[in-house]
Amino acid sequence: MIMKKILLFILPLFISVAVSQDVIYTTTLYDDENFTGKNSRVESITYYKKFRNGLKKFRYEEYYKLSGNLFVKGALKDGKKDGKWIWYNENGQINSEGNYKDGKRFGKYTFYYENSQKKFEENYKDGIKDGKSTLWDESGQKRSEGIYINGNENGLWIGWYGNGQKEYEESYKDGIKDGKSTLWDESGQKRSEETYKNGESISDKWWDENGNLIE
Repeated sequence: MIMKKILLFILPLFISVAVSQDVIYTTTLYDDENFTGKNSRVESITYYKKFRNGLKKFRYEEYYKLSGNLFVKGALKDGKKDGKWIWYNENGQINSEGNYKDGKRFGKYTFYYENSQKKFEENYKDGIKDGKSTLWDESGQKRSEGIYINGNENGLWIGWYGNGQKEYEESYKDGIKDGKSTLWDESGQKRSEETYKNGESISDKWWDENGNLIE
């Protein structure tokens, strides 16, 4: 069955959404099988503000088709994402959130597990990863952390096992391993140590589970 769309204009509305007492205009898109407007669900809402030179979009909302719950909402400027955007799971919990500037990711961006625990947090500049990047498991234990510069791993990256024991340390330069890289097992025993230059291993050492150097 072909789904038809109803585009409903509501003009004007006096509502207090971020801009109290302003005249707000909206367009609402519905999914409707019979094009009657009855028992249909809102698919998306676009909010406008009136300026001297016409209407300008300033906020957007989109909804899940089956449940009708909010899927995403965020701020707009000149037709582009600009400001805070939030994505939701169908049960209403936040899935991810972050900021945009001129249509590109900018600043902190966070993803969540279904239990609302942080899953992943990274930073952006002009849509490119730039700054600290951290991963947690579902229990809240930090599993990895490092720095991006202009989209590439740089400096020391560290990983941890679920018990909190350090799993690895790796050094990067412009996205390529450069420097010492060390691995441990879950008991804390060092198992390997390698030195890299421009992504190539130039020396290495290995230990057995008892801590004996393997010749």
